[in-house]
Amino acid sequence: MWWRLFLEAAAAVRAREERVALYGRLSADALHILRTFARAAPILAVRQRSSERITQGLQAVAIL
Repeated sequence: MWWRLFLEAAAAVRAREERVALYGRLSADALHILRTFARAAPILAVRQRSSERITQGLQAVAIL
């Protein structure tokens, strides 16, 4: 899914300015999907007992 690629790209970027520029490239629909994922990730992480999902959710929150 595109959001996984986006999270990986954002996590690889260390400079705040570059993260802001990356964030600015998202459409309103993409931002909505990312926010929805960030809200759902903790629930999915617990249900799936997935440390990877926890990491993804935290990355999504950090981007937002």
